Amino acid sequence: MPTARSNFGVAALNGKVYVAGGLIEGSPDIATDVVEAYDAGSNTWTTVAPMPGPRHGLVLLAVRGKLVAAGGAADASAPAVPTNSTFVYDPGPNRWSTNRTMPAARIWASGLVFGGNAEVWGGAGPFPSSSTNTRFAYDVGTDLWTAVQTMPMNVTNFGLAVVGQTAYSTGGWRNDPNVVAVSLPTGTWQLASPMIQGRGAHASADLDGLVYAIAGVTANTTEYVPSRSVEAYSPTNNTWQRVADYPEPVHSLGAVRVGSVLLAMGGTNGTVSFRTVYALTSTTPSTPPPASGPPWTIIGFAVAVGVVLVIAVAVLLMRSRRRAPPPTSPP
Repeated sequence: MPTARSNFGVAALNGKVYVAGGLIEGSPDIATDVVEAYDAGSNTWTTVAPMPGPRHGLVLLAVRGKLVAAGGAADASAPAVPTNSTFVYDPGPNRWSTNRTMPAARIWASGLVFGGNAEVWGGAGPFPSSSTNTRFAYDVGTDLWTAVQTMPMNVTNFGLAVVGQTAYSTGGWRNDPNVVAVSLPTGTWQLASPMIQGRGAHASADLDGLVYAIAGVTANTTEYVPSRSVEAYSPTNNTWQRVADYPEPVHSLGAVRVGSVLLAMGGTNGTVSFRTVYALTSTTPSTPPPASGPPWTIIGFAVAVGVVLVIAVAVLLMRSRRRAPPPTSPP
């Protein structure tokens, strides 16, 4: 990514990946309003219009051809002061608007899109509030927020991914192993098989019918120490399995599926923010990772290597054809 950051919002819209806001760590840490878009077809990043204000710990969702950025904090001060702001981005005119506020301020929430609405789940309210169990739904067409059925637990810094019409809430701060399956049409909740390692501040996304929980801070480490471990959940078998490790230890990263590829990016190791973007191309968690390395590939490097290989094969084929002896006549 052009900008190293953690605690940002990420969403896929019209084949592009948008990364909005986040924390840029340094002396001091700062919250940013910068928004960048990744085009997988050309393997390029572009900077688009910034949000109306800096935000970190926000939720970013793509709905009805637009991006909805909800909540987060406006600066990097501690304790974080969450907002209830709603920014909406229209990619046509490349313009953000400030819309109706959420029913309550939230930071480190998660979100999904269902029934044409953007939903913000859980998160933390203003200090000294801890995690919450609220669910807010936003209709971008009418610019209205409503409170909907609450979650069965209070949670923040958790993963949220949808397979079919079921949402899977994974983990949360501090390093919770619990997994809850939510039928979106009926609103029914049930506990699913817990993760192998409790974790929070991780990324979660779906790929080929599986739910991935990527890196974060796990229960077997000191708080705030990032992990490389990745787990995949099969809703069909209600089982979790360790898959290839993430290439670097990181927490507060982002992940999103674009077509048949899962992209993960950014985050922090607790000292510096990252710019790296990785693609997961192997989607068979039952197969152990090869000894030569994990199936994560760094974007850019993989594309360059592929181009070189194609050119090399073409040259070799041309040379072999030139050197081949002329065909002989049949006896």
